[in-house]
Amino acid sequence: VGIGGIEATYEEWLRGAPERLLVEVDAAGELVGQGVVSRDAAKPGNNVQLTIDADLQRALEQALRTQVARNGFSTGAAGVALDPRNGEVLAIASVPDFDPAVFTKGSARQIRRLLSDERRPLVDRATGGLYPAASTFKPFSAVAAVEGGLLESGESLESPPEIELYDQTFRNFRGVSHGLITLPVALQVSSDTFFYQLGAEFFRTGSRTPLQDTARSFGFGSRTGIDLPGETRGLVPTPEWKRQYFANTGHSLDQIWKPGDSINLSVGQGNLQVTPLQLAVAYAAIATGKVPTPTVTRRVADPLGESLQIISGVRPPRPVDATDRSLVPIREGLRLAANEHEGTSASVFSGVPEEFRVAGKTGTAEHVGGEDHALFVGYAPLDRPELVVAIVIEQAGTGAGAAAPAVCETMAAAFHFDPGLCGGAPPA
Repeated sequence: VGIGGIEATYEEWLRGAPERLLVEVDAAGELVGQGVVSRDAAKPGNNVQLTIDADLQRALEQALRTQVARNGFSTGAAGVALDPRNGEVLAIASVPDFDPAVFTKGSARQIRRLLSDERRPLVDRATGGLYPAASTFKPFSAVAAVEGGLLESGESLESPPEIELYDQTFRNFRGVSHGLITLPVALQVSSDTFFYQLGAEFFRTGSRTPLQDTARSFGFGSRTGIDLPGETRGLVPTPEWKRQYFANTGHSLDQIWKPGDSINLSVGQGNLQVTPLQLAVAYAAIATGKVPTPTVTRRVADPLGESLQIISGVRPPRPVDATDRSLVPIREGLRLAANEHEGTSASVFSGVPEEFRVAGKTGTAEHVGGEDHALFVGYAPLDRPELVVAIVIEQAGTGAGAAAPAVCETMAAAFHFDPGLCGGAPPA
């Protein structure tokens, strides 16, 4: 009986039927008379064919384990690689993992150890782990600002080391000044103060929630529909959510949506919570203009291999609420970030072969009580995206330092280029 994962989702297809005998017996259970009256032959279960690429799966798992081991404070990691054109999941992994056989063949002590493990190996971090998106969320803030008329696609804003908004000082990452920059350059260098200004504009819209509406249109705050159990919805915080969530705290100020809430949300911090799978799906939408429904199953087939049900591609991708007015400069910014001088991940991806050039964004998520989480989401090739990879390395520092190399190594396995071409993290 399938009780987890794909086996649970497709239990009704996978389970066969045992042989059934109708027999005539006496009161003692001994065969009498005709003995076997009738026989229904056993029926083997059907098969499911996965979308998973075994080589890519191994590469993703190895990349995650390497980064977790390399960063001593790291408690785990997760990654998703999918085809942005149809949502087929080519690899999906969560570290640490566990051997399901412990629950059927292991001792009670082994089971207790697994259940009490502080690293939470039973949590599928790819579909159920919740993290701040950090700077990987900036493209969606940009979409909301451009489509909502708060920023012209070619408009320039100052990116000072720090900026005062609503009587509070907000600082750029490491206090860097980038001068007067456009949206693509703001993504290239991951300017915080550029996006803090957009956050302030979002707050001034009052009861409207253009940033949250845009985030939801890309799939944040709701389940993606993947054919795996246990997926979490994540959270896109709104003024209404905040009023309800803090209603019983006894502190009325906690219920008020403040300027800092919009400003923090504009850079993917605050109460925003996303899964690695949601990030992969959202970047697929940036790459193609459509939000796919991810699936790890291609089809169900009978024991002879005949298709009984096609799973992959049944639900067509949904057009995203964005136009080329916002998507074109955002794609350019993601290209610059991974390939050009001062790009936050250029030191990692600039050596990738031209035909497999990557576009993507780093993220360094503040984690209360621990080191920052490292994130990177990217797609490739630039001109005809065939693969999106999203990776989170818990408590591993910067996205460029830990997550971006893991994404590059995963893409090397997918496109068959030398992983040695993947560079290291930029100097601090």
